[in-house]
Order: sequence, then structure tokens, then C-alpha cells
Amino acid sequence: MHGSQAEEQLYISLVLPELFSKFPMCLDPKKSVKMENSADLCSHLEFNACLSITAPSNIFENLKQGPACPAEFIQENAINHYIHWHHMNVLNKYICGSDTSTLHINLPDDNSKPLKMNPSEQFRIAKNLFILSAFIGNFAIILLGLSLLVLNPIAKTHSNPASCVTSADEAAMRAMELRKKARTIQVSTEDVEIKAYLRQLNEPICIFGEDPANRRDRLRLLLAVTGGPAQRPSLEEQSRAQESSSARNENIVWYHEGTETLRKARMMIAEYSIARASDRLKKARAYYAEKTEAQRKAHMQEQHKQQQTVGLSCSQVGDSRPIVYCNFSPEGTHLATASWSGLCKIWSVPDCELQATLRGHAQNASCVRWHPRAFIDQTKQSINLASCAHDGSVKLWSLDSEEPLADIEGHAPHRVSRLAFHPSGRFLGTTCHDKSWRFWDLEACEEILHQEGHSKPVYDISFHPDGSLALTGSLDSYGRVWDLRTGRCIMFLAGHLEDCVGVEMASNGWHALTCSVDNTVRIWDLRQQQTIYVIPAHAGVCSSARFDREYLWLQLTFSSANRCDFIVTTSFDGTAKIWGHPVWAQLKLLDAHSGKVAFSDISPDGKSIATCSHDLTFKLWNQGIDT
Repeated sequence: MHGSQAEEQLYISLVLPELFSKFPMCLDPKKSVKMENSADLCSHLEFNACLSITAPSNIFENLKQGPACPAEFIQENAINHYIHWHHMNVLNKYICGSDTSTLHINLPDDNSKPLKMNPSEQFRIAKNLFILSAFIGNFAIILLGLSLLVLNPIAKTHSNPASCVTSADEAAMRAMELRKKARTIQVSTEDVEIKAYLRQLNEPICIFGEDPANRRDRLRLLLAVTGGPAQRPSLEEQSRAQESSSARNENIVWYHEGTETLRKARMMIAEYSIARASDRLKKARAYYAEKTEAQRKAHMQEQHKQQQTVGLSCSQVGDSRPIVYCNFSPEGTHLATASWSGLCKIWSVPDCELQATLRGHAQNASCVRWHPRAFIDQTKQSINLASCAHDGSVKLWSLDSEEPLADIEGHAPHRVSRLAFHPSGRFLGTTCHDKSWRFWDLEACEEILHQEGHSKPVYDISFHPDGSLALTGSLDSYGRVWDLRTGRCIMFLAGHLEDCVGVEMASNGWHALTCSVDNTVRIWDLRQQQTIYVIPAHAGVCSSARFDREYLWLQLTFSSANRCDFIVTTSFDGTAKIWGHPVWAQLKLLDAHSGKVAFSDISPDGKSIATCSHDLTFKLWNQGIDT
């Protein structure tokens, strides 16, 4: 029986001794008296059977199993089987059990109707089955009686109201059946069509906190209640839904007509990048011609050994709020920092003395970068630095004043997370939280490119050393490589599971890296257009990653395969790490900060590393200290 309390599963277990034809029956089933000429046999023969019924106690309230019988009641019968007596008050006397043969009967079976009976009828059936089995000893009669019970089920209600099905049980059963029915109803997987169906049923198309999957489940339940599928949308609605769906699924490429300034900028970048690429390849060929493979490996190992000696050389409290960015000047004698106080500061290297404080941002400063020709051939009155802040402000700075030289407007109220100078120094790239990045001509003082393409805020930007490409990383977890000469996205960097918060292109021209909130750093080969290595860098958010790079003004030869001997990563776990190229093994752990490490930078000669942290300090690390 199925249900709650009154309708429960009934299990009847019948245990009988083995019967042999040489033993006549002791009792007449009809008269219940001894048969003649059988007393001698009967005195040595015992028929013991046990009928056990398993069901909830609230149905068999009078059925209690008594305590076990003493050991003297355990005896051997005439057919050499042990009988263990135990108390079970079914017929107001003790019924004995045997382990000789057992017949288990479950009522009802899979093909029968539910059997409903009250406790009095359950006792009557149990009594009849026991008498038939004990006095006749023939299983056929038992099975016949059970089949009659199954074919003619007793449909009576329970006499005890407390044992009947309650209204709560009925409601639960109806809800279960409704959910079961709802699961069999097929509905569209298009959210637009789901909303159209709900609108036809005069139901709200969206409930607070409801996602498309919840909406589909709600529609199924509504259809299960109404008793049929919803009407199909009209032809106009279907056509509109199909057009909307196709517009979402298609990759639509559109073009904006650029200005004459943009055309001239693309031509200039093409000429500039071709010359830089030719010079880079010429030096690379000379390096590989002069150095054997063994010499190149030996030099790389020597560079890695030097990085293993890096130690803390200076620690400076840089601001009253977290310092989130630091950048070495092109000649390596100065360090610029940006803080959430809105201040940008210039420090001398290696003594960490404050040289200037740049005041101008009203909110958190997020980035400050040096012009690629600062302290080289750029005059102090010219643009030497650029900075950005959370309020969308971008400011240009000279070295002869602590006031901004110019403001770049157009981002507010959206946050500007990062900016970078083009290698030529004429252009500036900025990333904005309106899902775009901008390209500015500093000589013309205008925006020449407003590039969209990411589905979430763009966080970081880096330029190819030749000046031909731009790499952007977004909070949509993807990176994109853009050809500045044509304006096309030529590579899509997919692989991170969380926000991409750092990107950089290597000075060798074919490597790039991305770091993410998923605690990893991915190394990319731009020639193969794929990930070549994934570094499980930290136990927390990987906030930045930087390549060892080369500044051409230093007239450095390609002493180590276009530099890029190592990279430095930082994390919110409070550490920075140095990783060797090309095996990407950890060379050194830098763990002197007491807060989240937000950013790091590498000096042009590769001998110094700067890190800045939420603990209000920045630190300098130099080679040869930790020996």
C-alpha cells in the first residue's frame, strides 16, 4: 500500500518447517480436534510457524514483539531442526519461529491494485494465513488466498482518524505530481520565446532574482496547472524573435569612417613599425649567428642565478593610502608611483627620496606611466608622464611643475584603469570601463580612435615593441590583439576563467602574457596564436605580470635572445615571484609586504625590481643582496 500512515507498504513473512508425507496431520483444520490413531505420532511432532508483519507502528498498534524466550525453551524437534521461540503477540499466544524454510510474500505486487485495509482486517488476514499454513501445510492454498486478496482488494478506510491522510500530505502529493508532470512538458530554450509565452498567460515575464533557467521552470509549472501547452506566438512576434535571436548570434562586423588624422596616424605607425621590426630582426639574427646554442643556454642560466640572489634593498612608505602602481623611468634613475589618495609621486632610485608630488586627481589614481623618451631627449617642459584615475580623468605632466600640463577629457564618468604610451611617444592608449579603449594623438591633442570589441570593461593595455600592435585585456576574461595599421582585431586570447587584469607584450616581439583573477599567468606565442604555457602563479588574485624588457636607447645587444630572461608577478596573497624563461620555473619569492601586492616593474637594466602594495609602501629589490 502506498501513501502516508493509513496506506503503507505491508510485508508478510511466513516461516514453516519442512513437511514430510510420513507424518500425518495432527489436527483437523475444520474441527480442530485430534484425529484417531495418531496420538502416538502427534506426541513427537511439532508444527511451528511464525507470521511476521512489518508495517508502521501506528497501524499495528496492538502488535508488539515480546522479549526473547529463555534458553530452556530452545529444543530439538522430531525432524532434527532447532526451534527458537520468541514472543509475538498476534493471536494472544506465543507463535514460534523456525529456520527451516521461509516464504516471503509482499502485498500488493507490481501488477495489483493498492490494497487498503484497517488494522482489524489486517489481523484477520494474518490469522487466516497462519491457520492455513500451520494446519494444512500446503503453500498452494496460501498463494490462492493471496491471489484472491490481490484480485479483490479490500477498500475500506482506516477507522482511526489520526492515521488517515492529512491535508498536508495530500497537498504534498499533489505538488509532487505537478512537478512530475511539469518535467515532461517541453518548452523553448530561447528566453525571448519564454517571455512571449508568459505574456500570453498574463504572467510577469520576469521576477526579481530570476534567471532564464528559473523562468523556464516557472513556465513549465504554469503549463502543468493550465493543462496544456501555451499558444504559439503570432507570426509577427515569431519573426521579431527570430530577427532578435539572429542579430545576437551573428558576428556582425561594422566599420566607422575614420578621420583624416586617423589615416595619417596609421600611415605613420606603419612606417615606424616596419623600421623598428627590421632593426629588431637584424639584431636577433646577429645574436644567433654569434652565439652557439650552448653559449645561449649558459648565459640564460647565469641570468637565472643572478635573479636568485635578489633581495630587499629599500622600503619606503609612499602614501597614506594604498599604492597601486609603480613605473621605472626609461633610464632607470627614477620611479613614479600612483596611490588611491589621488597623488602621483616621483622618487629617486636607488635611495628612494621623494622628488616631486603631482596633484591633480580628485579620486583614486590608478596608473602613472613615463614617456618613452623621458630623461633622455625629452625636455622637462614637454610631456614626461601621464596618469589616470577612477573618476575618468587623464592628465599629462611635465617635470618642471607639479601641476598637470594638460587634461584629456572624454572618459568621465567611466573609470580609466590603465594607460600606456606608444613606443613612438606620440600616441597614448587608455582603457575605459565603458567597454572601450581609446587612442589619442598627443601632438594633435585629439582622440583618433574609439575602439570597441570587449563585452565588459577594458582593464589593461600594452603596445608591441615595434609599435604595430596593441594588446588589451578585459574583465570579460579575454584579451585581444589589435593591428594599429588596419584597425582590425587579429587575435583573440581565450583561456582565463576570470577577469583579465594585466597584459604585456615582450620585447622579443613574439611573446605576450596575460594575468587574471583566476590566479594564473598565461604565456602566449603570437606567431602560433595560442597559449604555450600556463603558470599557476599564486594562491590569490594575480594582480600584475611584467616581462624583463629592453630599451633600445641603451644600445643593448640581444645578449639573451631579445632579453625576456624572466618575468615578475604580483598577487593579493602578499607576495611577488620571479619566474625564469623559457621553462617558467620559479626563481625567487619576494615576500616582504604585509598587504596585497598591487603591481611591480623591472628596471631597464633588469637588475632592480620595484613592488608596491596596499600596506602603503613600495619596495626596491636588487641583485646580489640575498646570497
